[in-house]
Amino acid sequence: MNPFIVAGNKAAQAAIQDLENIGPIDDSKDLDKRRVRTKNQRLMKKHTILFCLALIATVPICFGQTKSSQPQLAGAKETAVADLEKSAWEAYKNKQGDAFRKLLAKDYCGAYAEGIKNVDGEIADMEKGELREYSFADTKVVFPSPDAAVMTYKVTMQGTSAGQDVSGTYNAASVYVQRDGKWLGVFHTEVKAQQP
Repeated sequence: MNPFIVAGNKAAQAAIQDLENIGPIDDSKDLDKRRVRTKNQRLMKKHTILFCLALIATVPICFGQTKSSQPQLAGAKETAVADLEKSAWEAYKNKQGDAFRKLLAKDYCGAYAEGIKNVDGEIADMEKGELREYSFADTKVVFPSPDAAVMTYKVTMQGTSAGQDVSGTYNAASVYVQRDGKWLGVFHTEVKAQQP
């Protein structure tokens, strides 16, 4: 007898024995598994399509909300700058030199009829004068760039400077820049309004 045939027969017999141990193949279970898998795949496709449609529908809404909130943001920035200007006037009125200095940049300058002043000059004048009261009107704040603001307004004030009465209505302008996330005054000017 040929040893290869015997070995082949033994291998074949072992394979047949393994199949007998497994038992009969149940095609219905495999078919059920395939049906469930196919059903799940169809369900996933539907969910994916619905998700994409929902995404397409909501993206324009989101962008629309971003655009509508920008005017509110601009209004908030305008208010912040106007509040800083009022804080500067309040510090000047109350002769709070340190508080006044914190609102201004180191390279600040003011332009007035009597000359150009830096921060120290402004504080020296604060000590020589008295601002009794003031009020703003016609306030406007514009942003020529995201980190720069120009505020124009009319200020009516009662006060003295170096013993002289400076009461009246003035056209005023201030420039603020944003440095390290903080708005600081870099320029201010006042011109007495002419009577009509």
